[in-house]
Amino acid sequence: MENATLNQASHILGLFEPYSLEHVQAAIESGLITDVLAVPDVTKVDRNQVREVLGLGPLVPLTLEVVATRRLKVLVDYTAPIKKQLKAGGYDNDIPDLTTAKFTGQGKAEQEILFYQFSSGPESDEVEAFFKANNLIPAGVYHAAAVGRDHPDLQRKIGMVFLGDVWPGLDGGKVSVLCGGSDYRFFDLHLRLGKWNPNRWFAAVRA
Repeated sequence: MENATLNQASHILGLFEPYSLEHVQAAIESGLITDVLAVPDVTKVDRNQVREVLGLGPLVPLTLEVVATRRLKVLVDYTAPIKKQLKAGGYDNDIPDLTTAKFTGQGKAEQEILFYQFSSGPESDEVEAFFKANNLIPAGVYHAAAVGRDHPDLQRKIGMVFLGDVWPGLDGGKVSVLCGGSDYRFFDLHLRLGKWNPNRWFAAVRA
């Protein structure tokens, strides 16, 4: 590694970006990374077999290209009814009729939300496959409520999609979206099926 270029070093650091410092440190201390580096010809290792042993799902061929990312820290509150939280968000539209969110959680917890924008308008299944391959979970409606409360002006600049909770329907179901402009802020439910606008950012949390 003594001849590594700055770009190569940046790429290596980028591999650890989705994970917390504690998680990376634990992975290093476990010796698993050292074991992989000790394999004489790592190209002959069946990665899916290794993932199976580790309890991970098989790799899904990905066609999505990430063009931008950003991170936010929010206080996610699972104790208050979600509709009450959304009404407190001060949105400029009527809050849709919601059923109980399926995203599990307890109490209140600070969480980091990771946002990804892709080079072309992806489908929801493609985004979820990308998240799974990177050990991420789609953020849900409680995260949307937290973002709208803690960072109310962000949705004036970017539209955000939260795939973690799906409200069933004959049309394939709907998911939470935060969007807006200079003079309005909306929380809404959008169809999960079909291709998304390439300007949309997709929210995830660490598994």
